[in-house]
Amino acid sequence: MKKMSKLAAGVLIASVALTGCSSTIEASESTSTDKDASMRGGRICLTNSSDVPMSAGITGATVPENANTLVGKPGDLGTTELCFAGWNGIKTTSLYSDKEPGGGGEVNSTDVAVGVNIDGNYDQIKFRAYNGALYPPVLWWLVQDGDVNNWGGGSFKENSSRTGTVGSHEFTVTRRGDSDNYKEFLIQFTK
Repeated sequence: MKKMSKLAAGVLIASVALTGCSSTIEASESTSTDKDASMRGGRICLTNSSDVPMSAGITGATVPENANTLVGKPGDLGTTELCFAGWNGIKTTSLYSDKEPGGGGEVNSTDVAVGVNIDGNYDQIKFRAYNGALYPPVLWWLVQDGDVNNWGGGSFKENSSRTGTVGSHEFTVTRRGDSDNYKEFLIQFTK
């Protein structure tokens, strides 16, 4: 009986020790992912102070192995920030339409791509954030104008901003200070 009690106690201690180890491993894996995201991830936050109804959500084809890095839920834009983030999680075609004979462009990896719906027009403008290892982070926007794609943006230094328009709607893009996990961009629709 004593032998059985000692054996049961040993098994209990071993299982508690293993449980403690597994939770420590999970925590370090999470920390590692956060560290990688801070070096390579991008985050887009949007607000709308105009009287035109707008909504936004992640758009584009998801890269399966990086799908778990995408965060943010679709919703209406208002004066409170609506944010989306990722880490090489979206496949997008090039902004340059002449990259291949069919005009479809080449496929790139983007940290996060956000489609903004303006007054019921789905994905009227798309914003793409990318934080490459060898150059400053970039944010592009792509406006669907009939058969023509108009794009703007580019690389942003910290605390710099640019303006853009889609139809009669104006917006300002500002690269904010970096957070622990992402290169941060704020897009504010004002008209």
